[in-house]
Amino acid sequence: MEEVKLIDDFTNTKTGRTSNCFRISYRSNERSLTDDEINDLQARRPAKPSPRELVSAVILVALLLCGIAMYMVMFMTVVYCS
Repeated sequence: MEEVKLIDDFTNTKTGRTSNCFRISYRSNERSLTDDEINDLQARRPAKPSPRELVSAVILVALLLCGIAMYMVMFMTVVYCS
C-alpha cells in the first residue's frame, strides 16, 4: 500500500452520521500488480468490529482497569500500613 487519501466526506444533517470515501493506492517497485493481487490485498483489510466485539473489548478494558485499581489499593495498604 503506497497511499491512503481521504477524497470526500459527507455528514447527514438529520442524523449527524458521517461517511468517508478513501482512495487507496497500491504499488510494487518490482512489477505491475494484477487485479487478483489487489483484490487479495483488499480482502485482507481488517473488518469493522461487530457491536458484540466492541462490547467485549469495553468490558475487558474495564476489568483490566479495575484489576489495576485493586492492585494499587493493596500496594498502598501494604506500604502505608507497614
